[in-house]
Amino acid sequence: MPAHKARAAATDRTTVRVAHLRLRLFCVTGLLGGFTAFSAFSLETTTLLADPRYPAAVTYLLLSVAGCITLSIAGLKLGR
Repeated sequence: MPAHKARAAATDRTTVRVAHLRLRLFCVTGLLGGFTAFSAFSLETTTLLADPRYPAAVTYLLLSVAGCITLSIAGLKLGR
């Protein structure tokens, strides 16, 4: 096999490997991390409501959502 074809084949394998690692990272930290965070948020809110600690539950809910939106907007602005 000529050297340029061997380099091209090695580059293709590296590209596939990097793409696979990025997809795995996205799935593990992105999707599963999102489900974990949302599950914890839901469990804490439900626990507060079941206690019944309604003012704490409403405060936690509102501050969590407001903080999430505020920090998301800040992240978008900082990223530009």
